[in-house]
Order: sequence, then C-alpha cells, then structure tokens
Amino acid sequence: MAALVSGIALIHLFGLVFFAAATGTGLAASFRLAVLPFIPFDLSKAIFVALLVLSWKKMRVQNS
Repeated sequence: MAALVSGIALIHLFGLVFFAAATGTGLAASFRLAVLPFIPFDLSKAIFVALLVLSWKKMRVQNS
C-alpha cells in the first residue's frame, strides 16, 4: 500500500508542477484545481489494487 500511495503522490506532484507551469497559476490554486479532485478516486483505486493483490496472494498460498 505504501508503494501505491507513493506512486500516486509522485504522479500528482509532477502533474501539479506541470499544471502550475502550463497555466501560470500558483501551487495552491493548481493543487485545488488539478490534484484535489482526483485524490479520492486514486486512493480508492489503490485500496482496490491492494485488496486484489492480497486476495491473489492468499489464493496462491492455498493452491501451493
């Protein structure tokens, strides 16, 4: 889960910097416009993937 959240944070950081540079807005405004709306969806995807991996690992151990 830490790797998933770190990856999401890195993607958002680069997106934030690019958006701020491309639009000429400040970092706070860019964060509100380009990052904040996507955080809930991205975290829900990370949780889904983590649960999927745990389920896959559990099935793999049972089949061994």
